[in-house]
Amino acid sequence: LSIAGLVASIMLIQLHVKAHTRPMERSFCSVHAKVDCLSVAESPYAVFLGVPVAAWATFAFVVLILGTLWLIGRQWRGRKPDALPGITFLLAAFSVLMAGVMAWIAHGLIGVLCLVCAALYLINPALMIVAWLIARKHGGIGAAIRKDLALLRSRTFDFAGFAGGMLAVAGLLMWLYPRYW
Repeated sequence: LSIAGLVASIMLIQLHVKAHTRPMERSFCSVHAKVDCLSVAESPYAVFLGVPVAAWATFAFVVLILGTLWLIGRQWRGRKPDALPGITFLLAAFSVLMAGVMAWIAHGLIGVLCLVCAALYLINPALMIVAWLIARKHGGIGAAIRKDLALLRSRTFDFAGFAGGMLAVAGLLMWLYPRYW
């Protein structure tokens, strides 16, 4: 699911670039006046904090994939994976909320359906369901969140390093992302 989300978000970046650098060129998802990814990409809602929303989504999926690979690596080395199912569920729920906001903007404000965006509207809830199922194995959402917070408190240095690294990458993204629109 994360790889599918990454592919879809990269496609959305490509559509955003195309909409602003080659506006006369049609896209594979410009099917109809009401089904048009480029209309969404051209809107002012397609950028948040100076970076295309699709780039933020790509960043989120990369973090999720890297986290998954790290956990798999820990398991292969015989270590406890520390999966953070409660935190993962909360992040997935936030992604569902953001996808809902973006769907409302596309349908309600812009008046179109973006096919590639719609893929993310399906992928994000599916990820949340998977995170919920994993959290259930850890005693439910509430218990998983409490365990995760206790683990983060016990490994403050690791968590601070990870969070600081993610904030640094987000800051670099805002600072270095090319302004072509």
